[in-house]
Amino acid sequence: LDDVGKPKAEVAAKRVMERVSGVNITPHFSRIEDKPLDFYSDFSIIVLGLDSIEARSYINAVACGFLEYDDDDNPREETVKPMVDGGTEGFKGHARIIVPGTTPCFECTIWLFPPQVKFPLCTLAETPRTAAHCIEYAHLIKWSEVHSGKSFDPDSPEDMQWVYSEAVKRAELFGIPGVTYSLTQGVVKNIIPAIASTNAIISAACALETLKIVSGCSKTLLNYLTYNGVEGLHTKVTEFVRDKECLVCGPGILIQVDKSVTLKKFIDQLEDHASCS
Repeated sequence: LDDVGKPKAEVAAKRVMERVSGVNITPHFSRIEDKPLDFYSDFSIIVLGLDSIEARSYINAVACGFLEYDDDDNPREETVKPMVDGGTEGFKGHARIIVPGTTPCFECTIWLFPPQVKFPLCTLAETPRTAAHCIEYAHLIKWSEVHSGKSFDPDSPEDMQWVYSEAVKRAELFGIPGVTYSLTQGVVKNIIPAIASTNAIISAACALETLKIVSGCSKTLLNYLTYNGVEGLHTKVTEFVRDKECLVCGPGILIQVDKSVTLKKFIDQLEDHASCS
């Protein structure tokens, strides 16, 4: 209970160093976007345990941004920053290897992630049928009516409590059961309860693949592992293929431009390259 309210990064670092002798961990409690690129360039491998598509896309773009190609469009090995990505959702999870320029990057397989479920505003306002409808009504409609000009902060306990209270009132008005504080957090922040066993399996897979990359002791995963523990235990490895036209990890086109060139000449130069390709 002493750790409740403390940053996860700091608590996790402390606990690991207490349990494993000789390990030195420096925790950072901040937004990943706030770190300069030099911070990421210092790492030889990046392990991701992020909670959103946006965060993964950002780190993927950063890592691929360090990638350079030679004249034959082959990745320069010294510029490659491998990534190991793990994620869980209830009893399901995945672990994947991303080697920029060799395996598919995150953007190459962005189609794996379905769009987030959205509720029609008319349903929320007029005919709510579920607890989630009541919560989204309080979050998307009622909040802006009462707190004009103030943005809702999903990380604020006070803001979340307000939405929960309003959702309860809405649910009582329409006779809808099931509104709880934890469900409110889940709907507003798209949180799915974490299962300890799933987290353990996926984190172990990520740790193993990281060890393989660092030590070269064995071949790495090719290249996407999925786990499903809903009914028993099922794992599968799928070898996805790179999108050679990917704007994030592809070689692109290198254009040399004089700093004194006018905007029109620069646009003409871009058009010339496009017509040649």
